[in-house]
Amino acid sequence: MPFSFKETDDDGLTHYVADPERAARVAGTAVAHARLRHTPPPSGESS
Repeated sequence: MPFSFKETDDDGLTHYVADPERAARVAGTAVAHARLRHTPPPSGESS
C-alpha cells in the first residue's frame, strides 16, 4: 500500500508527500511485527 504520493508545487517541481493516515498504518504494522517477534511460542510446542 503506498503511503506517499507525488505532488507538484507552484514552481512545477515534483516531490513526495506522505499521507498521515497511511503512514500511521504502516508504522502500526511495523510495531505489531516487532511485538510478535518477541512473543514466545505457546508452551508445549517447539520450533
